[in-house]
Amino acid sequence: MASAMLLEARKHIPLDGSETQVDYQILGDHLEESDQVRVLIVASSKKAFESHLGLLREVDIRPTIVDVESLAVSNAYLAFNDLPEEGLVVLLDVGCRKTSITLLGRKDMFFTRDVSVGGAVFTEDLMEKYGLKFLEAEKVKAEQGLEPDLERVDAGEGGLRLASKNVLDRFGDEVNRTLRYYVKETGQSQFNKFVLVGGGAAMKDLQAYLEKKFRADVEAFDPFAQMEMVEGNGDGHPAQYTAAVGLAIREH
Repeated sequence: MASAMLLEARKHIPLDGSETQVDYQILGDHLEESDQVRVLIVASSKKAFESHLGLLREVDIRPTIVDVESLAVSNAYLAFNDLPEEGLVVLLDVGCRKTSITLLGRKDMFFTRDVSVGGAVFTEDLMEKYGLKFLEAEKVKAEQGLEPDLERVDAGEGGLRLASKNVLDRFGDEVNRTLRYYVKETGQSQFNKFVLVGGGAAMKDLQAYLEKKFRADVEAFDPFAQMEMVEGNGDGHPAQYTAAVGLAIREH
């Protein structure tokens, strides 16, 4: 089975086989073809794989499992939530430099895509627009949101500014582009709910913006909500621990 998976993976992975770390997991029976099974293949360059392991070895940690972040986030969500009978849940893992968009459905194709808009991009946008230093922009982002009541810095003489799409709209466009691609490839267009996870999930204005743009329910996920906690719940921002919880609860 393993050798067959490696041969199949080489048809889809634009890397030399000797430089690629490949693994797979059988997901279960095919939903439409009774004589087929669904298989998830994951690949990484050996250089990237070894660099992560090297960091862990330096602190004397010997990992038994190396997982994919989008799968860890999905596992954390699925451990405490049922998927709808029809339609999909859209997970938005808002990180520092990127956002991972994952589509989960009971009967639909699993799909994930990274877009290069994350929390740091929003911070840099505030710095540029309002002439703020990094820590000042971080504070404004947390307390006032992405459209604060501050005087903007002129971008040109005479108070003229170059018109450009704001970062929130860029973010929304990337999410929308991903959903449109999924609809085109699968025919499924029922997106029931958006779930925010990751370090940027608590950004003020983000949830309201997504609700308005996609006319759907949007919530920040709390992976500790159904756990018995000794104390605290992630310093008031539990969504940032979603991937860590997904890794911790995985058994094999």
